[in-house]
Amino acid sequence: MGLAAGEWLGRGGLAFAVGVLTASHGARAVQFALGGRFVRHETYRWHGHDLPESIYFFNNLQEPVRLA
Repeated sequence: MGLAAGEWLGRGGLAFAVGVLTASHGARAVQFALGGRFVRHETYRWHGHDLPESIYFFNNLQEPVRLA
């Protein structure tokens, strides 16, 4: 994710959002540790299956870049 954040910064990006499966507590913890702020739950439909998703917003892209 840090590499993606760095590339986005290089293109002039200021912020981005990331969705992870809500059931993946590890993935959610990583987003939080990287500076993401939980904003909402959504449902992602994949091959006919509804998957609960947690959306995290990053407005300080320097932190994930620093940790990459």
